[in-house]
Amino acid sequence: MKEWTQEEEAANLKRLLSSVGNKAQFAKDNNVPGGASMLSQHQSGHRPIGLEAGLIYAKALGVSLAEISPRLAKMVEDVPKLTSSPNLIQSNVEPALELKKSRRVPITGSVRGGDEGYLVQDTTPDGWVEYWTGDPHAYALRIRGDSMHPRYRAGEFVVITPSIEAQPGRDVVVKLLNGKCLLKELNWIRGDEIQLLSINNGYAPMTIPKEEVECICRVAGSVGPDSMVF
Repeated sequence: MKEWTQEEEAANLKRLLSSVGNKAQFAKDNNVPGGASMLSQHQSGHRPIGLEAGLIYAKALGVSLAEISPRLAKMVEDVPKLTSSPNLIQSNVEPALELKKSRRVPITGSVRGGDEGYLVQDTTPDGWVEYWTGDPHAYALRIRGDSMHPRYRAGEFVVITPSIEAQPGRDVVVKLLNGKCLLKELNWIRGDEIQLLSINNGYAPMTIPKEEVECICRVAGSVGPDSMVF
């Protein structure tokens, strides 16, 4: 359909509205943008009919949008073409993953390497660290000394997430029923035994019966001293 000039659209609208007695009330009842004043300017040709007003006129008068304005009807027809255009909508860049929010994880004490690979623990609470985890039972331990260097340096914090099952190849904190504690790499779990590897290769692999283990807690990662908050 041939598009009309602004004057032709105005004349057509005036014709369609000729049967409307109270145009001010018509504009109010149908929420014409700009009210009766804008309606008057539309039918006089002083202002072009916008899409919102055109849709309102069409609905109120019981006609198609093309009968109000072929220009507006074509605009609506072109919308699906525009939104399906690969140049406008599609992208080969995947949306960025939403980052988890960090939370405060309590520092429950500190550890350092002791005899035979066991940890020497200090269970004095010492503030919090900021870490990205959803485990509500997560806690952190401060590393003291250089026995676990270079993987963990003095002053860093390891964050433990006991609610998440530890898998072979991950560092773990293993608590034994006799009260001793280890920070090792979980090598394997077979039958009634587990095997742990030294963090810095300072000790031979350690195989422990499961019946002697109180818990195996996954190490989620480590953070530097500047992650500490008070």
